[in-house]
Amino acid sequence: MGNSQCEFCGRSYTKKRQWQKFCSRTCRIEFHQSGGEEVLRLRRENKALRERMKTITEIASQ
Repeated sequence: MGNSQCEFCGRSYTKKRQWQKFCSRTCRIEFHQSGGEEVLRLRRENKALRERMKTITEIASQ
């Protein structure tokens, strides 16, 4: 199934199931107890903003 990165701790692991998101049971539980879905949403927004800033910087430097 290939390697993946744990959505909670970021550690690399080999998936045992195609839909697996976490490297361990502990990370899965901690993710959900810590409001993980909100954290992921904020990370995605932050990544999108960084990509936009990079594009703006590239355009401005031309």
